[in-house]
Amino acid sequence: MRERHPRPSPALIVSVVALVAALAGTAAAADPQATTAAKKVTKKQVKKIANRQIDKRLPLGTNEIADAAITQQKLAAGSVSTGKIQDGAVTIGKLADNSVSSAKLRDGSVRSDALGALTRRQDTQAIDPGNADSAQAVCQSGERLLSGGAGTSGVGTDPDWRVIRSGPSGNGWDAAAANGTADQGTLIAIAICLEAG
Repeated sequence: MRERHPRPSPALIVSVVALVAALAGTAAAADPQATTAAKKVTKKQVKKIANRQIDKRLPLGTNEIADAAITQQKLAAGSVSTGKIQDGAVTIGKLADNSVSSAKLRDGSVRSDALGALTRRQDTQAIDPGNADSAQAVCQSGERLLSGGAGTSGVGTDPDWRVIRSGPSGNGWDAAAANGTADQGTLIAIAICLEAG
């Protein structure tokens, strides 16, 4: 006589189905392609996330950038052109001393009407034979020394008359001369002053 096996109970069938479903879910979670396909990020969501990150980095508001937030190292060469800079955006306060040299200026980029007035200041000193003396031309308040030099009169080209010092001093130009001739000579110190804007 053949042995009979008992039929599985409904509870056992339900348990097996639940186990298979649970294992299938775990396999889907382990498959990166399945999760990526299930969670596609739209362009709109990416933009929203990017804007949130920018807002975190700019605590002063969207139209303001914190000091030193954009450094020279973060800018590609030629990325900031004149067309990208608003008129009046680069003020004197935003430029470091001596940062704009003549080598960085295009021909004709600085017109005379964009500069303050130039004024020549001078000081003269008569120097007796056998003596040495100095003269100093000084720019006035509201002016800045731009250049200068020294000149002479009354002694021609005598080699015994010579300028022994000529150069900037404070906000002026200082010069000194020695007179080894038999005649009185005149030393002239000259300062070219630019009206400060």
